[in-house]
Amino acid sequence: MSLITTYNDFCVIPQKVTTLPTKRLFDPKSRKLREVTKLPKELEMAENEVILRVRMVGINFQTDLKYDSRKDNIHDDEPLPKSIVPCGRIIGKVVSNYDDQTSKYVVFPYSNCITQNITPQAICHNCQYRKNHLVTKLSSSSYTYYKQYPCTLNLTYGYTLDGGLQDYMKIRNPKESLLKIPNNMSIHDCCFFMDIMLPFYSFLKDNFEVEKDEKDEKSDNPTNNTDNDSSLLVAGKVLIILNSISKDVNEVLIVIKHFKLDQRNINFIDEKKLDKLSENDRMNYQGIFSQVFVFKVTEKMVKFADFCSISSGLESTKSRYNIVFFDDNSFNNKYLNRYHNDKTYHQYKLSYKDKLNAEDLLSIVSNLNLHIKRSPSSSSLNSKAHKKESRSKKETRPSIASLETTASTFSSTNLSFHSDASSTTSSKSNTMVSKNLRFRENDSNIENSKKDPQTHYSWLWYDKDYDLCNEFEHSDDEDLDKKVHSVREINRILRNPKDLSRVCYTIKSTKPKLNALIC
Repeated sequence: MSLITTYNDFCVIPQKVTTLPTKRLFDPKSRKLREVTKLPKELEMAENEVILRVRMVGINFQTDLKYDSRKDNIHDDEPLPKSIVPCGRIIGKVVSNYDDQTSKYVVFPYSNCITQNITPQAICHNCQYRKNHLVTKLSSSSYTYYKQYPCTLNLTYGYTLDGGLQDYMKIRNPKESLLKIPNNMSIHDCCFFMDIMLPFYSFLKDNFEVEKDEKDEKSDNPTNNTDNDSSLLVAGKVLIILNSISKDVNEVLIVIKHFKLDQRNINFIDEKKLDKLSENDRMNYQGIFSQVFVFKVTEKMVKFADFCSISSGLESTKSRYNIVFFDDNSFNNKYLNRYHNDKTYHQYKLSYKDKLNAEDLLSIVSNLNLHIKRSPSSSSLNSKAHKKESRSKKETRPSIASLETTASTFSSTNLSFHSDASSTTSSKSNTMVSKNLRFRENDSNIENSKKDPQTHYSWLWYDKDYDLCNEFEHSDDEDLDKKVHSVREINRILRNPKDLSRVCYTIKSTKPKLNALIC
């Protein structure tokens, strides 16, 4: 039966009815997902609201759905919600009441009181302050306002607002909440570019001086800073502590390359590499770094970051030496700052003002993909990859087989502290599709597994890619090795995620098994 579903005068879903709209709620107490049918009133649209058809969501099983720490993200006088639709990494298409219904969009997860139409009685002090000064729209001219007066209600999709683990969702003020995805950018990259790349980019942009090229200063038409025409002045040696060098390093290298940082002063390490260091090698790290960026925030890595940072003992150097923790959970940096007066400890969290920075990054990655597509070497790389393996998808899960960078070596010693991504991933090449990613001084090449003019280049690591279906569509003999998951498999992973971290779930239309409508 073909039917256009009309819920009421305000909500029209231009889709044939094959299944009822579904949402998946997470219960913090039981730590389980359950499937629930969305009622018609949940899709009623008010003014400046649209319906987004969710196409893909990203879940990090190592960090997401850890709702025991949510008390640190919500006001003390607010009760912990009984259940919420999780997932803040959301890709979809607008299906009603919007100018552009053909493009794909990524939902920017961090919102604010004005965008969410919070009532005057409940609006936070900072948002009210901006409203009083007629600053209600984010732009390059209002960026400083949003930086100095961020929303304090933590209105975040997937945490305090219903996230993307549902078929359809309402988006308030879409022009202030949605980011259009460039046609040549991987939607898998869009799922996870806000985890490491965006906070790293935003912190550097907010805290370090930008130096323009002379040719740009003399030009009558200065180019946009997303065109890689600016560099940052970051003094001294830099240490970047990642969860996994082989998986995460591309995300910081793209930012480093964009800002033209001196790669000779930048060093990478992760916990695995740290554990392999001898005591003598470990001592080579002691007290030589001016800037330490920590993406793996554990007690062990916090102590190591402090061990590596320069300690002058002088209060005058407090603004010169920094240790930055990129972590959304509560972290007592005030305690550290109290007992270390010669350096500054930062806990950096994204907020709504970073939507502008996210737009910059989408443009940067899009331009990078365009550059590679036009480069003479890309055609030969694609040709070689096509001979190795032909796949039905236009985009494959990336496995970094080798990565070359000059941002790796101590000038004071003969020891090499660079990423050993080549050796760690090449040993697994028999089980993963190989994709070579090389960063060089003047060029970057990526090897893709299909020769196709519309192939997307995927720079960011993700572990698995599954289709997400409803429970009644999933047979009992399906297991974790299949390409289709339901909430049953997700709950199973939540109990024991092991080494599984980033997973992309594609929410696709399936064969009709039900044709009904709740009125």
